[in-house]
Amino acid sequence: MNRYGPTPLPLHLSLAASACMQQGEDGQAMMQDLLAGIKAYQDHPYKRQEGGLPVLWQQEEATLSGDEIQKGRPHLMCIPSLINRSSILDITPERSFLRFMRDEEKLGISLLDWGESARDDGQGSPEDLILKRLIPALENPGTPVHVLGYCIGGTLLLAAAQLRPDLFASITLLASPWDFHAGDPSMRLLVQTASPGAFTMMAQQGKLGGLWTQSLFAALEPEKTARKFASFAARAPEDPEAAVFVAVEDWLNDPVDLPGGIARTCIQDWYGLNGPAKGQWKVGKTVIDPAKINCPVLIVTGARDKLVPPESSTVLQHIVPGAKLLQEDFGHIGLMASKAAPQQIWQPIKNWILAQD
Repeated sequence: MNRYGPTPLPLHLSLAASACMQQGEDGQAMMQDLLAGIKAYQDHPYKRQEGGLPVLWQQEEATLSGDEIQKGRPHLMCIPSLINRSSILDITPERSFLRFMRDEEKLGISLLDWGESARDDGQGSPEDLILKRLIPALENPGTPVHVLGYCIGGTLLLAAAQLRPDLFASITLLASPWDFHAGDPSMRLLVQTASPGAFTMMAQQGKLGGLWTQSLFAALEPEKTARKFASFAARAPEDPEAAVFVAVEDWLNDPVDLPGGIARTCIQDWYGLNGPAKGQWKVGKTVIDPAKINCPVLIVTGARDKLVPPESSTVLQHIVPGAKLLQEDFGHIGLMASKAAPQQIWQPIKNWILAQD
């Protein structure tokens, strides 16, 4: 298997090396382990096997796959972020949120995949994405369904639920930002610092290359990169957790280009101006106000989330009528991929969804 990550490799190595140097005498050994861990990751034999769920609906790049609606069986539709691919929701057969939630008798599942958003005219802006892709996908079942949004996917759901409340049986918001200025400012400051380069790239290419967002993630927690690869060096290749590690890293290192309109809104209107929390986000003429959501809502956050600080999400508990909160000691990706997630995060979500019927 030919891998060249973590992406972008020179930046990750530079930042991780700096983190190692701060460890004093232990830094040199840590750096050696880091390099050994990266080599072990690049050489690991794991290869992703696609899930093979049947396609239910498709428009341009966007595809909805999963179970057909069955009378008497509730249905959960999962909406991923746009920043990375949807495969995090089905990362390996043994660590798949989607497969965990599926129940032949109690709960059907489906997954929306945005595809290559930058190639899809119907995903040119958040408004287009919601009106031309998200809502049509939600209309496909022909009956209200339970819907879960991961990261920005959940933010988009808040708009869709206000515009089309008839499509929703419940909403689960998993690490979904709303107040972009709440909590740890590290991510927001990185976005602001890197925004001139982003706007130059969009002016030249009409899109924001995935390597731009990868560079942000590399700069957010360089010491974490050093630690996780140094630890991976000591893990046996046949260890099942090694395959999960490689699968997650492959997902992380397969960035998605964002349409210019979506990237501009995220950087300028959301991270910069905090438009959603200030009541300044509109879809058409409709101001998006979570206080108008009228279905059951569960807010799920990770206390150690650096990408979406928990405060960015928990503010919704005080806005959305009757919203419930589940917060555990996880990071952003750990909510979807860590060994403890099925018991501490996935099962409570499943129990809550089934309790709504």
